Amino acid sequence: MTISRGKVEELVSERRFRVYLERCNGNENAAIAYYEANVAVSEESYVCLQSLEIVLRNKIHRILSEMFETDAW
Repeated sequence: MTISRGKVEELVSERRFRVYLERCNGNENAAIAYYEANVAVSEESYVCLQSLEIVLRNKIHRILSEMFETDAW
């Protein structure tokens, strides 16, 4: 999916998009591609983060439940 510079700036702000432009030496198309790649990596990472959050939350719950001898700690 390729989006326009205006749409990227609308979504992430002109100031934030400037970082992508600087990293791509002012090449607008490369900056948009870089932004899109960053979004794709973030989307893939989200699944791992969700799983980690669930595992961590469950582990904390088990430890606190044992410590306080109740599930309603």
